Amino acid sequence: MNKINRKIFSIFVCIATTFTFFVSFMNVHATNYATMPSSGKNLRSRPTQNGDLLKFLSGNTKALLLEENVTGENNSGCVPNKWHKVQDLDDGQVGYICAADVAITSVADVDLNGAFEKEMLAKGFPVSYLQYLKTLHEKHPNWTFNAIKTGLDFNASVDAQYTFGKSLIDGSDTSLRSKDPAVYNSATGEYYNLGWDWGWYAASWNTISYYMDPRNFLNEQYIFMFEQLSYNSSYQTADGVRAVLGNTYMANYGFDYASAFIGAGSKFNISPLHLATRIKQETSDSGSISTTGETFVFSIDNNCRYNYRNDTPWNLENNCGNDKTYSGLYNFYNIGAYGYYMKPAIRGLIWANGGFDGSITSYNRPWNSPEKTIYGGAEYISENYISQGQDTIYFERFNVKPGATNSTYSHQYMTNIRAHSSEAYKNYQTYSKTNSLNNSFEFLIPVYENMPGETSTAPDPTPNPDPGTDVTTSLDTIMGSMGVRYDNTYITNISPGKTVSDLDSDAKRINSSASVSGPSGALGTGNKITISNGKESKEYTVIIYGDANGDGKISIADLLRVQKIILNAVNVSDPYMKAADNNKDGRVTIVDLLRVQKHILGSIVISQ
Repeated sequence: MNKINRKIFSIFVCIATTFTFFVSFMNVHATNYATMPSSGKNLRSRPTQNGDLLKFLSGNTKALLLEENVTGENNSGCVPNKWHKVQDLDDGQVGYICAADVAITSVADVDLNGAFEKEMLAKGFPVSYLQYLKTLHEKHPNWTFNAIKTGLDFNASVDAQYTFGKSLIDGSDTSLRSKDPAVYNSATGEYYNLGWDWGWYAASWNTISYYMDPRNFLNEQYIFMFEQLSYNSSYQTADGVRAVLGNTYMANYGFDYASAFIGAGSKFNISPLHLATRIKQETSDSGSISTTGETFVFSIDNNCRYNYRNDTPWNLENNCGNDKTYSGLYNFYNIGAYGYYMKPAIRGLIWANGGFDGSITSYNRPWNSPEKTIYGGAEYISENYISQGQDTIYFERFNVKPGATNSTYSHQYMTNIRAHSSEAYKNYQTYSKTNSLNNSFEFLIPVYENMPGETSTAPDPTPNPDPGTDVTTSLDTIMGSMGVRYDNTYITNISPGKTVSDLDSDAKRINSSASVSGPSGALGTGNKITISNGKESKEYTVIIYGDANGDGKISIADLLRVQKIILNAVNVSDPYMKAADNNKDGRVTIVDLLRVQKHILGSIVISQ
């Protein structure tokens, strides 16, 4: 064994000794190692001395323990007849060693004796949250994280959201859709739209699991789904509102809309930035019939009931629609615009009118001007969600907070399963542009019982694209809707295996003028890609966290590269250093090495 690997093993031994006490008494995520006796061990292809000899593991060296005490084959030659399945840290070979005289040690992933870690554990956060929270804390020490212990089983909560019509997905990626026979025909490959708005389908169980697992969003770009949404004048400013809505239809109304949002937020104790991002989420940059005040006829044939197979009209009901002409109505928030057998936008406008006959006047209805919509919607959201215990974007999407007024899993603002991530990302962009990220935010982060692994492994966390967005005004808009993360140089949140063609398709779903160009094949760390909105272009360097050698995969080669970086045995350029720092704490340490190992073994997925 070479000098480099002896040194890395000494690091392992040191860390194992330091954390043995905590690993013994606390339920932590740990990596287990087998230490060879002084005489060493033969690594064989099968749990028997008749297995092929793969190599000799020298005395007192370590191997990664994959499976402990495997029963050997008949007459295996090992006493007792138990073998350990291990992986050699030198070259990644996997095989079996006789368990006799082999010591098993554990190395913890998280320093549970640190002051911040102790504080988070005392608040009720599980160990699997700590690494993400620590990274955020080191970058933003003014942020406060509070655990909201839901007392709910995670899988049962996903089951509750799997009710058809409660969790919908759009876009062309069919892997995110449910294949339940009620919504999918396996013989024809047809996905059914059960009367929902055009282009929306039931989300799969795994998709819901991903977007419900808080740990997938404990990073700077998506943490704002957990932001406590009360009004705070120190950073919720008119400039912030304009940063959200400046390139949208809102500027066409000829009044100071930003001041209106600030006034509504102050009056009803709700974040005006949340109101602005909610409107952008609901009606897109270019607006819709909910924002134009245009004339429409609420007729049975066109706006009432739709065929759930192919969206063609069904003339079977006469209990909705009155063939009356309406005009001058606005519903920026799409309140009441749910879509089952009635066109959602029309239903929402009838709600904004105060019903068919305008007899309902709560929330300052009818909403016959943009100002009335802004104030009335703020009152509605504050009264029905924020003051009812659903005081974050996450809790508006998933009503799981203990003590909330409405029953668990009911009274949820959105059916779009990705809406909370999309809104959170827009909030992040706003705070970043207005230099507000270092303000004293409070985040209320849910914790479930019996949560899976380290994080749920499901789809790419791509925010829902805004239909009809005019991306020619800003590259930020197109990339934000694609779900990538970026600064002036680098682009991240690209999963291993993604190609330029995949990204180009994502961009074109936002606007047909958009494009992504770059090398063929799977993208890897260090690749250059160019993103265009049809008028301007920007080149970025790809970072895939964990892919430290730039081949687009996370493999044994990356494990060895990270080892050498830790030992200063290799000099690599900045993109590869960033990729090696896969826990994103600004350093390449033993924690990053262990995470690559776990990813290779399938026990975690390194988030991008």
